[in-house]
Amino acid sequence: IPALEQARQNDADPILSLLSLSRYYIFSGRLEEAELTVSELEYKYPGNVETVARRGMLAMKLGDYALAVSKFRDAQEKFPSSQIIAYLGRSLWKTGKRQESVETYETWLTKNPNDSLIWQDLGACYMALEQKDMALKVYSNLLEISPQNVSALNNVATIIMDDQPKKAVKYAEAAWEIAPNSA
Repeated sequence: IPALEQARQNDADPILSLLSLSRYYIFSGRLEEAELTVSELEYKYPGNVETVARRGMLAMKLGDYALAVSKFRDAQEKFPSSQIIAYLGRSLWKTGKRQESVETYETWLTKNPNDSLIWQDLGACYMALEQKDMALKVYSNLLEISPQNVSALNNVATIIMDDQPKKAVKYAEAAWEIAPNSA
C-alpha cells in the first residue's frame, strides 16, 4: 500500500494507482479511505468505466444495492465485461430483482457462452431459487467449459445426491482430487 500511495502522489496520471487503492480499500473494509479514493477518481476521471464500476463496488459493500445497480448498468453500457455483468447480476439479486438477475446472466451468456464466471453465478441463482433442474443444466454447461471447476463438481454432486448417489459420489471425489484441502 505505501508504494501505491507514493505512486498516487507522484504520478501525473495516477488512475492505475487510484483504481488499485480503491479496490484494496473496498475489499479490506477500509470504507472511509475507499470513499475518499473513489471520490477522487470521480473528480479526476468522470465517466471512466472503471471509476463508475468502483462506485458500484463501494455501493455494494455499503449495502446500497440500488445505487450499485445504477452504476453497474452505466459501466456495462460503456464497456460490457464479465466482471461488470457479475456485479450487476449480484446487485440486482440483492435488490430482490431475482428474475432480472437471471435474465441478465442468460442474456450475457447468449453472446458469451464460454464465460465460466457468469455460468457460476447463474447456477448459484438457480440453486437459491431451488430450481435444481435448471441449476444442474447450468453446472453441466459450466463443466463442459471448465471440467475441473470444483464448485460446479460439488454442486452437481449435491443436486443429484438423492436420485443418483453413486454418480454424486463420483462428482464429489473428482472435486476432492482437484482440491483436497478446500472446504
